[in-house]
Amino acid sequence: MDKLSLLRGLNCAYEIAHEKESICRAYKQEKNIVNHKIEDLGETKIWQRLLVSIPIFIIIAIFFVIADTNYISGLPYESQPYLHRLFSVLFYISFGVLIIAQKLIKRVLPHTNWYKSRHTVLIAEEKEIDNRYRPVISAKTHEGLSALPGLGAKYHTTTVLGNMIDYAENGRADTIKELIQAYETDCHRNRLESNQDRILYELAQQQNELDQLADEINYVKYYC
Repeated sequence: MDKLSLLRGLNCAYEIAHEKESICRAYKQEKNIVNHKIEDLGETKIWQRLLVSIPIFIIIAIFFVIADTNYISGLPYESQPYLHRLFSVLFYISFGVLIIAQKLIKRVLPHTNWYKSRHTVLIAEEKEIDNRYRPVISAKTHEGLSALPGLGAKYHTTTVLGNMIDYAENGRADTIKELIQAYETDCHRNRLESNQDRILYELAQQQNELDQLADEINYVKYYC
């Protein structure tokens, strides 16, 4: 394969990889939306909490109205201190019942017909997304491999192919084998530089800790 054919194949593979990555991003986005909807099915909704809360707050309100009347059984409200205690107990019991009811909703919800029907719809939607995108992605993968035979599938990304186009244009590589070698060499160099930077950062952190420890020791020696 001459240099012109190599560049043509690289550019063609790059365009295909760009299209494939755009399709993959759209696929992932739609899948995430459906997955979030499926996860939200198991969460207690605000309207469900209100549905449980309304009867309990109605009971509290009724009791408060009764207790707030001037006379109950012909006696003034102030002469019946047990009403204060009864109201407090009922108030805390109501909140406890509210919390228990919300937990029961979360357990019972997956067994309701509403949840089952909604879950079935979302699973069908997820399968429809898979059936719509996976054949297109597979076709793009084969198309990219056909555009540049000899280059493995793991190299068919816009980042890798962009680097390989630079290698070919700059005369650093004239064959697919040389392109792969040049790319792997750069990756190895980048990994070494990254490890070196990490080691230098850790050494700097250790040195800072030692300096702080030395300062604390000097402080203790001087003031104590």
